[in-house]
Amino acid sequence: MTQLRHVLLVEDSESAIDDICLWLDEENYHVTVARGLDEARELFQQKHFHAAIVDISLAPNDKQNIDGYRLIQWINSQPVLKDVLPCIVLTGYERDDLAAEGMGRLPVKFWVKKNLNYSKELIEALSATFVESVRINFVLGYDDNGEEAFRGWPVTWNGPKEGENRMNEFWLKKFVTYWANSFATQHESTLMN
Repeated sequence: MTQLRHVLLVEDSESAIDDICLWLDEENYHVTVARGLDEARELFQQKHFHAAIVDISLAPNDKQNIDGYRLIQWINSQPVLKDVLPCIVLTGYERDDLAAEGMGRLPVKFWVKKNLNYSKELIEALSATFVESVRINFVLGYDDNGEEAFRGWPVTWNGPKEGENRMNEFWLKKFVTYWANSFATQHESTLMN
């Protein structure tokens, strides 16, 4: 069972992507990269992330590009993501410059300016984000792909009877027993220490 903290990095600069992925991997974060607005939206439809790091400008040759800003607005408009997915802004802009553009009111907790030594600030911001906003105890561990554990199980249904759906009691008991035994086995050594 893995205990990974999943982060979406939305960045268009290959050198920044390489650096950030290296830094975050060393801190035990699992990083998925999106290089643009549309790719990020698609990934949100396919995967679950605990946090996002979003560059404001996602076009290297267009200083007017604010697709990262648009992505954060989009996240804030999605009921399943709003108030659930914390975002960190990563930018080459000064925050005052962005505030003058009306972007200073983004629903984000941390702004990290890309400068020569921003790795420490980014890691501290991400750590604080997980403590303050994500609120998952990763020490306990969890199965982030639980559907796979039960693929192929012969689940049958008694019904539907009028107004209800019930799982066959035999398989329900088998499922609960399997889950409990699996959990106890996987965590036995952790609990003994």
